[in-house]
Amino acid sequence: MLRKWRIEQACLCLCLLPVVVGCGADSGDADLKSAAPERVVETAGAPRALAPSSQGVVWLERSGTELRIVAWEAGSRWTVLDDPSWGTLATPLVSGDQVYFTTTELSDSGDYVARLHRVPLAGGNPEVVYEALGTNPTIAQNSASVIWCSDDGIVALPKSGGPGTQLASLSSKSCRALAADDASVIFSSADELVSVPVAGGETKTLGGAVDEIALDADNVYFERDGVFSIPRGGGSPEALEPIGASIAVDSGFLYFEAPAPLDAYKQLASTINRVATDGGATRELVSGVVDSEHEMGGSLVYDPTPNGDYVYFSTLWGIYRIPR
Repeated sequence: MLRKWRIEQACLCLCLLPVVVGCGADSGDADLKSAAPERVVETAGAPRALAPSSQGVVWLERSGTELRIVAWEAGSRWTVLDDPSWGTLATPLVSGDQVYFTTTELSDSGDYVARLHRVPLAGGNPEVVYEALGTNPTIAQNSASVIWCSDDGIVALPKSGGPGTQLASLSSKSCRALAADDASVIFSSADELVSVPVAGGETKTLGGAVDEIALDADNVYFERDGVFSIPRGGGSPEALEPIGASIAVDSGFLYFEAPAPLDAYKQLASTINRVATDGGATRELVSGVVDSEHEMGGSLVYDPTPNGDYVYFSTLWGIYRIPR
């Protein structure tokens, strides 16, 4: 995901600001409890790329030079996969008791090879599901398939096994963003935003290139110098927010992170926000230092991930959640 303001290193000044939760109003105030964020797990390194599981979250975590896939559910944390000796680990995605992820590796012949792997959520040995020449693959899923987007185009790979189905090619060898459900796959190349039916058929151009995509039954939401929505069948984009990233849509709300002004100690900060998909005021859910034990860098919050009764998010120091 593209984060124009994300800072990966905690080279920040000490901040003593208190937690601020639930400023403003939106159409779901009655459903949102005013509560301080709860730290569910402290991490060894800055976590990123949160993905929901059935009872918690999975993420990528770096410690020194190592990168691993880590999971947390119902009070327990475990390592799903240590940093492999091959490729660059990216993009965890959970489906049932399996975690899918991608790697990119430079082969002996000098070509880059992109691969889709899966590993049991409980941990174990990964297996290769699909591979193709290319770099920086992106994946999404629907109920039946993992959707692959890379230099070779859009491919639907059945979770039950078997060969993949090519759904579309890319207008340029770059997949900027991807989302899918059981009806359609929406993707962005370097040139355009495109919709293609999961069952196959003609592609439909919805607009220009975007950086992130989220879906609900009626609309496509995307980030491109602001957050916008557009009907799934096409039409004119509607501006929702002037700036935002890490967008997620769930149960009638759009969640996103946004930069916040420097605090009094000149520390970089960001906020997690939500707005109803049918309109209304934007509500700031999380801002300020979320954990008094980690004030340095503690005003930077990332990856809002709605799941069950909570919205999970990360900081430089751990995984947190708030009641949604």
